[in-house]
Amino acid sequence: MFSAMLQLRLSATVEGQVLFMTTLVLLSSFVSGALMVSAQDGPANQLTDEMRRLTAEGNYSAAMAIVPQAIEVAEGPMLSHRSSALLRNQIGLLQQLLGQLAESERTYTRAIRLIEKQDSWSPAMAYLLRNLASLYLDTGEPGHAEAVGRRALEVAARVEPQSPELGLYYYTLGAARHQQGDRREAKILYKQALGFCQNDVNSKVIAALVLGSLGGIEALDRQWEPAIRHIVDSIALHRELYGPNHPASVRPNLNLAHLQILRRHWVDAAECVQTARDIAESRLGPGHPIMTEILSASATVLRHTGHREEARDLDLKSKAIAAAHPSKDAVKTRVHIADLVKSGRK
Repeated sequence: MFSAMLQLRLSATVEGQVLFMTTLVLLSSFVSGALMVSAQDGPANQLTDEMRRLTAEGNYSAAMAIVPQAIEVAEGPMLSHRSSALLRNQIGLLQQLLGQLAESERTYTRAIRLIEKQDSWSPAMAYLLRNLASLYLDTGEPGHAEAVGRRALEVAARVEPQSPELGLYYYTLGAARHQQGDRREAKILYKQALGFCQNDVNSKVIAALVLGSLGGIEALDRQWEPAIRHIVDSIALHRELYGPNHPASVRPNLNLAHLQILRRHWVDAAECVQTARDIAESRLGPGHPIMTEILSASATVLRHTGHREEARDLDLKSKAIAAAHPSKDAVKTRVHIADLVKSGRK
């Protein structure tokens, strides 16, 4: 079953254009028996599973339709803190996928506070902290992401020291270092993440993310051969995991477009951008935040192929979407980093 989402934004500026603004969307399967809600919390259990299923299928509108009922159930006085927190987590990651960043942060924060009341050292706590770290990457706050991500890894390594899922925590830290411009440390952490991968579905999910990001670093370093190989492998894994038209396929196709833009291979770049755009517009909607990056990349291609007027129009559309989704709209509900780092220490 697929349950968790990771969005990471990794950026670099080339020739005045923002390339590899990599919002990596992942719907993953990191739900062990230790994280499943108990049978006595039946309604919450069912809603968590249903939202997980719909989100995994990319049916976000149907999942969103359940949210009002899910919120009502999560507020139930008889519901355990853990079950309420995991249901809220499903709501939070759906909000994050849809670009509702302030709402997502509030939801994650509430879930973390509930888990703290029950057990600060648990797989559920590590799982929720990791999702919060991914949100801070999405809002362009890698310092916050790194602090929360390190706390998540600390908890995960203590409660599940042999789990291959630790790879995702190393990946999250790598993305935080990558976003801060530390490519060397990011590469080290990405390779550590790959070292945890085995041949199961969860490992393929992690590998799909890591290979795409590793390819991004190599592209920026002009290491074209390994960059292409890793990004193409990432695309193949995404197709295997989700199918060709799932929203999760938007990111790897856009990554490849960015690589081809860096290589000035405009025809190949245009094809990759169009693939990403077709999926994003049909599955996420024309106003989704990721459209800012897609339209900007398309404008870059048009500008370099003699279509300046069309490029200007797309730039204006991109800016309008960005203005409707400010990345800093979540700061009012910020979790105090010191609290997260210190909570539960023994």
